[in-house]
Amino acid sequence: MDKADEGVSKAFKRLHWEILKNGHLTKKEKLVIAVASAVAAKCEICVKALTAEALKNGATIEELTEAVSVASLVCAGSGFNFSALIFDCVKENEKNE
Repeated sequence: MDKADEGVSKAFKRLHWEILKNGHLTKKEKLVIAVASAVAAKCEICVKALTAEALKNGATIEELTEAVSVASLVCAGSGFNFSALIFDCVKENEKNE
């Protein structure tokens, strides 16, 4: 994106640093959340970059593993719940026959 639109890239980087700075949550805590979110979003480049940044900011493999487990649980749960839509589709299809 840097080559395509330097202004957008710079704005995104400012947003990145603004969101991840220490606040009620530490930068490390925010990065652990970000890694888990990146896993849930299936963004490979995000996972790689955020994991490296989280480790540099003191996150442990144990913290990252637990956070990713929670993200995976949410993804599995949402997939399980979303799969219930097939029953609605079957009922709708039966009505139309």
